Amino acid sequence: MRQAFTLIELIFIIVIIGILSFVAIPKLASSRTDAAAALCSREVTQLARELSNFYTRTGHNVFKHKLVSEMTNIRLLSNNNSTTGISSDASISVGIEYKCDGIKIASFIYTYDPTILRNGLILRITDGSTPASLLSSNILKGNLNIQVNGKYYVF
Repeated sequence: MRQAFTLIELIFIIVIIGILSFVAIPKLASSRTDAAAALCSREVTQLARELSNFYTRTGHNVFKHKLVSEMTNIRLLSNNNSTTGISSDASISVGIEYKCDGIKIASFIYTYDPTILRNGLILRITDGSTPASLLSSNILKGNLNIQVNGKYYVF
């Protein structure tokens, strides 16, 4: 009866584990990027939906003076050490910025727009520079069908 593995058997096991890790690690890294991009694009879409609903419920005068924390429950960066979320608890008339991986990818501003001749909430998508923020901004542009200047009218 044998008591231990031979040196050849151990080398083959190490080579097989090395090949498997060579294949698995890049897949794991890309799935993390995909998950972060999905989170960012979902939260920006949810934020647009919640702001639109709040505006419909409260009207123009109340809406423009409210803080973002009073209108939505999307995470604020000032409350934790995350790099993804709303950059500050500002009112909608000042503007709201959403960051993905520390990079601003979306900004909401409620202002008078001469192209629609009334006040409206404008969402501007900017390109990110990290893999997750770049993928997220591309997802948002595709989902919202944004083609010119990264601008989208929420309402």
